[in-house]
Amino acid sequence: YRSLTYKTIPPHVHQQVVQSDLYALWREGASLVRRDLWNVLDLGQPRTSSAGHKWAYKKAMRAGLTVDRLGVNDYAPFHAMLAGGLMEHHGAKPVHTLKELLDLQQRFPQVIQLWGCHAPDGELLAGTWLFELRTKCWHTQYITGSARGRDLFATDLLLEELLNQAMTAGVGHFSLGCSTDEAGRN
Repeated sequence: YRSLTYKTIPPHVHQQVVQSDLYALWREGASLVRRDLWNVLDLGQPRTSSAGHKWAYKKAMRAGLTVDRLGVNDYAPFHAMLAGGLMEHHGAKPVHTLKELLDLQQRFPQVIQLWGCHAPDGELLAGTWLFELRTKCWHTQYITGSARGRDLFATDLLLEELLNQAMTAGVGHFSLGCSTDEAGRN
C-alpha cells in the first residue's frame, strides 16, 4: 500500500473516549486531510429551545402531523424525497442508494431505524435514518423533508419527538451529523 485514509469514530459515539489511534498516526507522520464539524446535543444538559422552534413545533402539532417508526415499504418514498432535496438544495446525490439503505437496515435491524413525519392524509413529509447506538448516542444519518413538510414544520416535529424519546430512554447524546463539505473546508 502507498497510502492509507483513516477516518476516526467521533468521540460522542465512543463507549470510552480515547484517542490513542490519533496519537499513533501522528507519531508515524500522518497528516490531517479533513476535519468535520459535528452537531451534537448533550442530553444530560438542560435544553433550551428558541421561540421560533417552539412556534414551529406547535404549528406542526396543530396541523395534525404524526411521527412514527417507518417500515421497509417506506424506504423508497424516503429515498426519493432525500434524493430530490439534496439535488435541489445542494446539487448532490445521497451517499447511499436505496438498495444500500435497505441492506444496512436488514443487517442491523436493532440499530438502524427509519423515522418519519406524516400529514393527516398519510403523505410522508419528513424523515430521518436513525442509528440508535445503545444509550450512548442516537445519530441521524439523513434528515430530509418535502416542500409541503417544510411549510408545515414537519422536520421540527420529527426531531423534537426523537429528542424526547432519546431523553426518556436515557441516551447521552443526540447527533445531527456533520455540517461540512469539501473535506471540512466549508
